[in-house]
Amino acid sequence: MSGLQLTPEEYVTEIVMSKDLFLLLEGTDDENFFTVIYNYLKNQYLDSSSEKLKRLKRLRIENAEQIKGLPKNRDRIESVCQLILKEDENIKKRLLGFVDREFREFDSLWFASAGRCKI
Repeated sequence: MSGLQLTPEEYVTEIVMSKDLFLLLEGTDDENFFTVIYNYLKNQYLDSSSEKLKRLKRLRIENAEQIKGLPKNRDRIESVCQLILKEDENIKKRLLGFVDREFREFDSLWFASAGRCKI
C-alpha cells in the first residue's frame, strides 16, 4: 500500500481489483522478517523464468497497521479475512492473513472450515 490507510472493506476491494498476491501481517517486525525471506527467495530464482519467480514478483507483503477502523492489528487481519471469504474462490486464494502469538478461543473446526485465507 502507498501509506494510505484503508478500511477492511477498502482493502478487500484493493485485493479484488488487483492481480497481486497479498501477505497481510500483524506489524512491521513481521513485515521485515518476511521481506528478508522474500528477497532471499527472489534472488534464488533471479536467473530463471520459473513460475515461482513470476508468483514472487506478484507478492505484496503488507502489515495491518495500514488498515484503519479497528484497535488491534489482529482484529484488522481477521476482519479482512472474514470479508474475503465472501468473494470468489480465485480472489480468496490471493490473500494470506498471518497472525501469531495468541491462541484466543481457538477452535480447530472453525479454523478448518471458515479461516481459509490463503495464497
